[in-house]
Amino acid sequence: MIHGKSGALALLGIFFWTVVASAADSGLPLAFNSETMAGNGRLGDMVYCSTPSPATNEESATADGGTDTEPLQRSSWLSDLVNNCAPCGCYWTASADILLLHRSASGSQPLLFDPLSQTYLVNSSDMAFPWAAGPRASVIAHNLYGFDLEASFFAIDSWTASADFPTSSLPAGFAFLSVDSVFQGMGGIPVTDARFTERSQLYNGELNLRQQINNSVTLLAGFRWVELYDSYQAQGNTFSDGAFTHSVRAFNHMYGFQLGTDVALFQQNSGYSQFGQTTVIQDQPSRFRINGILKAGIFANTASQESEYSNPSGLGDFTAQAAGKHPTFLGEAGVVATYQLGTHVALHGGYQVMYVDGVALASRQISSTDLITTQFATIETAGSVLYHGANAGLEFTW
Repeated sequence: MIHGKSGALALLGIFFWTVVASAADSGLPLAFNSETMAGNGRLGDMVYCSTPSPATNEESATADGGTDTEPLQRSSWLSDLVNNCAPCGCYWTASADILLLHRSASGSQPLLFDPLSQTYLVNSSDMAFPWAAGPRASVIAHNLYGFDLEASFFAIDSWTASADFPTSSLPAGFAFLSVDSVFQGMGGIPVTDARFTERSQLYNGELNLRQQINNSVTLLAGFRWVELYDSYQAQGNTFSDGAFTHSVRAFNHMYGFQLGTDVALFQQNSGYSQFGQTTVIQDQPSRFRINGILKAGIFANTASQESEYSNPSGLGDFTAQAAGKHPTFLGEAGVVATYQLGTHVALHGGYQVMYVDGVALASRQISSTDLITTQFATIETAGSVLYHGANAGLEFTW
């Protein structure tokens, strides 16, 4: 399900793109044609915007790859649907998706130690996050001074993992809770029950400049901003001092530049036909296309953590904080399939994988914090997270 901010953004996005689609169907549509690649006996499929009427130049392609002085007629299956271009030669593509992602666990931090078996009953790596959904939207302005400008955003704020250890599940009737770098293992806080909860949120914004270099490959470079929020909490009762709460919050503010490529894995086929002395270039684009996307960058990560332990009937309340900057690597790969439904609307879906290395994760801060004794903490940024999942949505062109 979609919760909180993600749910509100999804509803807003659906409303916005519905309005966009209605406006697009009443506006000036686009024509897409193919340029002639003279001298090599074939026609390329470099897409550009042009009025789909007979060309005014005197050059046209012949069946053997040469040229003559007859007018060049251009046509495609889009020609029957569209008849004009924007006066500036530019056009827009916008998409609205639902993104469904799985998030990996937060690494390896022992949490609850059993004195009988001398082993840990639960580790942070055991806290498996379920799949979570959120909205994603993007807008591309095509043919702006020879480049395309892309802006995109997605958000997921509903990852939650939990584990419950009541007294009956503890072999000794109690166990030792890891609270900081000192109170771990047999030296941890003795508790008779514990409930563990981890939550995570991810926000991503991008602004990319795109340049098509041939029929299949588009290069991109741009700015990317990523917010990764992670929280850990343990609640229950100590052996003799009543209720306790132990919580850790970790924040990652990442920003920097990335490079990438968008490769057409399956795209339109172009051809030409001879009608008398006139050669007609016929774009024969399939309504179905597949693209592969790769992105990677090194980002500056301003990370911080806040740790708290509260036991009003026993030890009391303790807090510790730390912050620091660290380089973070982010890499993303994905495949997107698109099916053209009509003049302005296409349906698309895909699968993506995103890996982030060098981030602060909440439960991993336990071993870098002396919370009870000195209230001194450092920031641990050696965590890594793997996201993967599917997306589906609509694409609008006008």
